[in-house]
Amino acid sequence: MPLNCIWYCIGCHFLLYSFQKGVWPVRIVDQRRYENLVYDYSCEDHTDTSKLKMHVHSDMEIYYLVRGNVEYHIENSIYQPNPGDMLIMRSGEVHTSCVKDNGIYERYNLRVAPELLKENLNSRFLLPFTNRPLGVFNHYRAEEFDSDYVHSCFQRMFAVKDSGRTRTVSYLLPILQEVYDVWRTRGNPQENAPTSLPARIIAYINQHLTDLQSPQQLSEVFFMSQSQLYRVFREYTGSSIWDYVRAKRLVAARELIQNGASPGKAAAEYGYSDYSTFYRSYLRQFGRSPQADYTPKKSQ
Repeated sequence: MPLNCIWYCIGCHFLLYSFQKGVWPVRIVDQRRYENLVYDYSCEDHTDTSKLKMHVHSDMEIYYLVRGNVEYHIENSIYQPNPGDMLIMRSGEVHTSCVKDNGIYERYNLRVAPELLKENLNSRFLLPFTNRPLGVFNHYRAEEFDSDYVHSCFQRMFAVKDSGRTRTVSYLLPILQEVYDVWRTRGNPQENAPTSLPARIIAYINQHLTDLQSPQQLSEVFFMSQSQLYRVFREYTGSSIWDYVRAKRLVAARELIQNGASPGKAAAEYGYSDYSTFYRSYLRQFGRSPQADYTPKKSQ
């Protein structure tokens, strides 16, 4: 049977299933997972334009927008990418997206652990992620790099049902090279001066992550009641203030542990006086214990 007929039949069966199950408009997701690497493709006819909850990862992330009218909030910055643009986020950089209309929203997403680049002797590719302030230089425009080549690399990752880790990395590294080449042409990154109230709250939390005691402290700094503060912050991030603080602290503590600090020291550094509470929160956030991420530094 000709290939176009095969795809036509598949499409008809899929449409029939969608209407029967009441799942139209549809969301299509193809996700692959390997050690230190997760990547997915998603395409949806997006009818819910509400903003998703802000979230944070301990890995680096790359978004590639294929099509759609979407706004990205990364820390205290707002970006409006065009098709072919990329956005990058580093460990601990909170972000969310807000789809602006009911059109198709199509994108690729990569989550890469820093260990993958160290393993492949490509540590220089970490610099665009780490050598900048939070919420700065996240946006890479299509005209700054060979966007057709980058798009083809993403497509080839999904061309084979089980492409395997080695094949996938062979397409990932050219993408990171494109990001690195553009990053080298940019000047020294300057931290964005927050202007909106939610952005100023986020900036304050980032500056006082280790010593922030309670929401009351924020109320006093910004001369607002806690209920007002909660409402403003949730409208911007989709998250409560203390959920945001907790997630940021856990990611920061994990970085300390992975760099050789003891779990107890990392917990105390980020405000956990009770280690058992830290342990449970860490396990819930990362799906593994602090000890599993701990490698003691070797004595010189």
